Amino acid sequence: MDKRNSAEVTLSKGSHTHAVPLKLFALNRSRLVDALKNTKKIQDNALVLLQGGSSCPLYDTDVEYDVFRQVSLVFL
Repeated sequence: MDKRNSAEVTLSKGSHTHAVPLKLFALNRSRLVDALKNTKKIQDNALVLLQGGSSCPLYDTDVEYDVFRQVSLVFL
């Protein structure tokens, strides 16, 4: 975690990257919950399982195709 502004806690991968405020993750979680609650097909006691992307190896090596990029704006 990074504290560039003492009033706001952020996540960053170093000084060369943008600092993302933790409030953004909370806002995105709240939006997801609201959208699910407004979906009539989902019961009140439902469990939601989120799955990230999968990788695609290149032949039999440890190299992967670079076709999927995980957007990490839902920090759990």
